Amino acid sequence: MPIDNTQELKVGMNTTLSYKPIMLKQYDKNTRKIEITLVDNNGVISIPSGAYAKLQGTNRIGEPILEDCDIENNKVIYTATENLTSEAGTVQCEIGIYEADSSGDKTKDKLLQSATFPVIIQKSAMDRNAIINSDEFNTLTIMINTITGLVDRAESTIEEINIAISNSNIATNNAIDATNTSNEATTNNTKNVNDAITNMASLVNAAITESDTATQANINIITTTNQTVIENESARISAETTRNTDEIARQTQEANRQTDTTTAITNANAATTRANVAAQAAEDIVSGILELPDVGTPGIYTKVTTDEKGRVASGSNPTAIEDLGITNVYTKTEVDTKLDDKADKTEIPTSLPANGGNADTIDNLHASDFATATHTHKVEQITDFPSTLPANGGNADTVGGKLPSAFAATSHTHTKSNITDFPTSLPANGGNSDTVDNIHISVVTSLPTTKDANTLYLVKG
Repeated sequence: MPIDNTQELKVGMNTTLSYKPIMLKQYDKNTRKIEITLVDNNGVISIPSGAYAKLQGTNRIGEPILEDCDIENNKVIYTATENLTSEAGTVQCEIGIYEADSSGDKTKDKLLQSATFPVIIQKSAMDRNAIINSDEFNTLTIMINTITGLVDRAESTIEEINIAISNSNIATNNAIDATNTSNEATTNNTKNVNDAITNMASLVNAAITESDTATQANINIITTTNQTVIENESARISAETTRNTDEIARQTQEANRQTDTTTAITNANAATTRANVAAQAAEDIVSGILELPDVGTPGIYTKVTTDEKGRVASGSNPTAIEDLGITNVYTKTEVDTKLDDKADKTEIPTSLPANGGNADTIDNLHASDFATATHTHKVEQITDFPSTLPANGGNADTVGGKLPSAFAATSHTHTKSNITDFPTSLPANGGNSDTVDNIHISVVTSLPTTKDANTLYLVKG
């Protein structure tokens, strides 16, 4: 039973069709066939008689593919070779239909190419190159078998040439025998016989020369063929060596990447461990803070003492100003002394006399800050004093556009109602009730949070 495998495919010449992928196996050769029907918009293309077809493309290692196809029943039949299947992957292929010009002029030959179609080479489970890669065993075996076949054919050709030479020698001997017979038969025809012998010898020599030429031509063909096979195989071995070198470099890079990845994972794990240790330490610190022992008495303190870390070490509520560290205010003793110099509370009247009393200041203004009830002004003190006198030179009707009734007499007095900022009441001490030497006194039950620098606070109780 043949082991051939055939797949069918329709390929467009003018447009790209939806191709069913052609699936081949890596390293398969001379067993898998592709039957290709060429079509265009009008249907199946008729391949002209005398035309020939080739499968064209580039394999996975960059080598060109240009392989003969058979044409049977108007179909192109390609049998896959190892040139196509040597490397796994997808190869883009096309069919070229060639037709030679009847004139024999190669420049006039015709070529029609199909649309491109993919051929998928499935990777073999066995890497043949890895079995005995260093000796290139498979390659050398193929090359040796090829060369052996060529040598066998050359030896067969040489044997045929030798037979031809032997036949020529027999013919020569026969000719010589015939000549001798002719000489014996007649001496009168010597010239004719000699001519015949000469012609026969010429023919024999020509046959021998042609035989030698054919032999040398076959030897040249064998030599050229062997050299071509060896060169092609050497190129393939070189390309395969390069591919193996690239693969080793890729595997080295992959190993380095895996090493780097392992190192990164190790570093990340170490960082995670350190972070967990730090988090646990932080939790321990917080737990220690929350579980501080009771060493003080809770409460509100107006004076505290701290340690070098800013923590409260002790607290107190001093009642004396000097204990608070305040130096710019009177002490209680000093305040009492100054108050003793003032009138007793029992001596302070509960009401003011009709004249308002005799205060030291009015809104912090002393008597010298006011004009007396009877006072005069100089000319320069009158802001709207006229610079010129009216025509009568003396008694003007107005001064600065104002009648005499608009001015006060030289001697005049004021009632309390005429003083716009006259106080409604006087302080109890009869003098400066708002301040003592510009220091206010405020009687409070507890010290305020925000204190005024010009206020003396007296805590009652």
